[in-house]
Amino acid sequence: MAKTVPLRSELPEDFKWRLEDIYDDNAKWETDFSKLQEVLPSAEAYNGKLESPSQLLALFQLEDELSKIVEKLLTYARMRRDEDNANTYYVGLTDRINTLMSEMQTAFSFVEPE
Repeated sequence: MAKTVPLRSELPEDFKWRLEDIYDDNAKWETDFSKLQEVLPSAEAYNGKLESPSQLLALFQLEDELSKIVEKLLTYARMRRDEDNANTYYVGLTDRINTLMSEMQTAFSFVEPE
């Protein structure tokens, strides 16, 4: 006798994660994504200019702020995608945040050498 996996919609709410605790809706995800895109280029202002502890602290604070947003965006997108891998909208969100994460790594790549 073959068992079937129930659809997510058939599961009781107690067995589902509450991604609304991360973002109420996709529009809020988009707002944070846009914010990250806008703020990310500001890392370039520190490239070649890490000459004092205060500049280094400011850079690390920026990196921490952006990392928190990235983690939130990534968690939401990946968990939404994992609810239904056939949902191309959430596959797309996951791809977008993965691309932006790569851009962030590139934007901060000067830190270690400096």
